[in-house]
Amino acid sequence: MKVSFYSHVNKRGRCLGVAILLAVLILPCSGYTEDKAKTEETVSLKERKKSPLMRLKKRYEISSENPMIAARLATAYVQMARKQSDPSYYHLARAVIKPWARQAGIPGLVAKEPPVEIRLIRATLSQHDHHYADASDDLLKLIKQQPYNTQAWLTLSTILLVQGDYKKAQVSCSALARVASKGLASLCYSQLYSFTGDAKKAYRMQKKLLMGLHNNQAEIRLWVTGLMAETAMRLGNDKEAEKHFRLGVKIKPNDIYILRTYSDFLLNKGRYKEVIPLLTPFLHNDQLLLRFVIAGKRNKDEIESWLNKLEQRFADTLLKNNHIHGRDEALFLLEFKNDKKESKKRALQLAEKNWKVQKEPDDALILLRAAIVNQQPKKAQIVFDWVKNNKLQDQRIRELGSLL
Repeated sequence: MKVSFYSHVNKRGRCLGVAILLAVLILPCSGYTEDKAKTEETVSLKERKKSPLMRLKKRYEISSENPMIAARLATAYVQMARKQSDPSYYHLARAVIKPWARQAGIPGLVAKEPPVEIRLIRATLSQHDHHYADASDDLLKLIKQQPYNTQAWLTLSTILLVQGDYKKAQVSCSALARVASKGLASLCYSQLYSFTGDAKKAYRMQKKLLMGLHNNQAEIRLWVTGLMAETAMRLGNDKEAEKHFRLGVKIKPNDIYILRTYSDFLLNKGRYKEVIPLLTPFLHNDQLLLRFVIAGKRNKDEIESWLNKLEQRFADTLLKNNHIHGRDEALFLLEFKNDKKESKKRALQLAEKNWKVQKEPDDALILLRAAIVNQQPKKAQIVFDWVKNNKLQDQRIRELGSLL
């Protein structure tokens, strides 16, 4: 039987919509009534023939104060950002919902309390920026208003898993089991099990889920495939992990997440030459450029110009966002500034700060690496305690931990 990832309208008639994971955001039902006559007068037949994004932009120009239209346009921009792996669309999405931003940025202007149409997209943008507390706050308030909102529960569970808060993540998975399809709940539980001592069971669940998906469900297949690759990798089953990584790249060749995790896998295996052609078409992305330069360095290639470009990118990101992802900055320092005591110390500080915000296995690895380079095994104890308490299975962590 094919697994359905489509939620249904419950008996009370609440709107759940179609939950297509994090790849497509679903807007909740709203009581907002649009001025249809005005829309019909303004939107010409020619405009209706334009792309959906162009039509949304036109409608937004007419009614920028309409939260439903603003939310739809911002959602469309996020979808474009993911489809084209172009972060500029995230900036456009933020601009659209600026009237409902937490801080509007205009002196004397108090940010509006967002309606339900805005909360989900605002939470998604906060999640993208790693502002997990803000994202969770919006999602919990949205869930209070709409307890059956599938996408809100799914996004919240994802954030909790990233933060390593597995008890609360289990609550979210249980909620999904009540309001969404069996397949979606199973996917949530499989991620939870993969981090809490049942990675083999999680892998079997993910395999079953993948078998039940249609070929046209590309985004969901990509997510499940990526989870299988990571689960197999942590279990030390490199052959299966690589098979899934390759399938992920085949499903979506420009997916940043798959490319990053696959290149990390190859770097860890010393297969530097394979990383370079894999990432060459995607060096507009800072994460991938970082790994491309690491591969070039380890392969003893000439990387000075690329390294300069990477440092400039980091400077631009810092200027624009006031921060760089701590994990990537720590990785950069450990790879290219490890001959300087202050840089090594800074890498450890960044890894520790990052650990307070998110606790994925990759965050554990960077903290272990920084502790090893600084010869401070006590700094790694927090990771070992976390692994023990949660029964995390990860061959990479065991191998790296043996060096301390």
